[in-house]
Amino acid sequence: MSESDLRNHQFPLSPFEDDAASATSKDASVSAPSGPRHPDVQSPAPTAASARDQAAQREGKTRTVCERCGCQYVPKYPLDEVDMEACHFHTGRILRERVDGQFQRRYTCCQEIVESSRRCAKGPHVFKEESNSLLHARIPFTKLAKDVANAQPVVALDCEMSYTTAGMEVTRVTITDWNGNSLLDELCRPDNPVLDLNTAWSGITSLESARYNLAGIRAQMDKFMSQDTIIIGHGLENDMRTLRIEHRRIIDTVHVFPHPNGLPYRFSLKRLAEKVLGVFVQTGTDGHDSLEDARTCIHLVQRKMDKGDTIVILA
Repeated sequence: MSESDLRNHQFPLSPFEDDAASATSKDASVSAPSGPRHPDVQSPAPTAASARDQAAQREGKTRTVCERCGCQYVPKYPLDEVDMEACHFHTGRILRERVDGQFQRRYTCCQEIVESSRRCAKGPHVFKEESNSLLHARIPFTKLAKDVANAQPVVALDCEMSYTTAGMEVTRVTITDWNGNSLLDELCRPDNPVLDLNTAWSGITSLESARYNLAGIRAQMDKFMSQDTIIIGHGLENDMRTLRIEHRRIIDTVHVFPHPNGLPYRFSLKRLAEKVLGVFVQTGTDGHDSLEDARTCIHLVQRKMDKGDTIVILA
């Protein structure tokens, strides 16, 4: 596909100044009142933390929108006890199901209906940076090594992320070869203080055994990957962003198995595994397993090729 197609999938591509204007405009609008992320979710009752945030706003301090509950808040560090439970949210996705002949939407984590104001989890407010230019300003994007002896021609990659004071940062990186053999599976120590390990999704409960930071992880990748390596994954724009890697040889299962309604709609990896492979993944209650997810992406592409279908490399 063309570069415009890669950009439509929101992959980080240089120059990273292109979205600076839109990012600035987006950031400037954050201070305006807005509702929670989901239109049917009621805003939580005011808390001591929200009252302090309103006071900070009056003092001219910048607010942002919480990724989990949609409330506006003033990022700060360190956090006190009030801050650590300021966000009331759900850890699961919204599932649409038929009940007594009518459709209802419930959260998969606690089965609470979407219209309810009750939340099943508490934690600190967190944010996720969407602008590639602002991500580049925090930690610059780089490319994989150009010439690597015996570089893998094809790999599958999956990352797990956690929330830090700088947004979302990678905390586990898993890479397999074409046969599903693990080439790299390491925890990654963020460059900024961790606010929430995002365990419900990442499966990570501790980073004490992490041997590398982001620079160390990328150095390990350069030992067996090059700019010519084809990277397979699901929603890889998120992985490339958190790894701060600009790469153009991509096979994304979001593109290989597109949603009939087109972007931004997409099938989850769990749904594709069930629908295409007839297997169930991500069935545990302890978060995702990046090794399982990487291997699932490989199997999806292999199944597509077994049927004689053409695989398009986003390049």
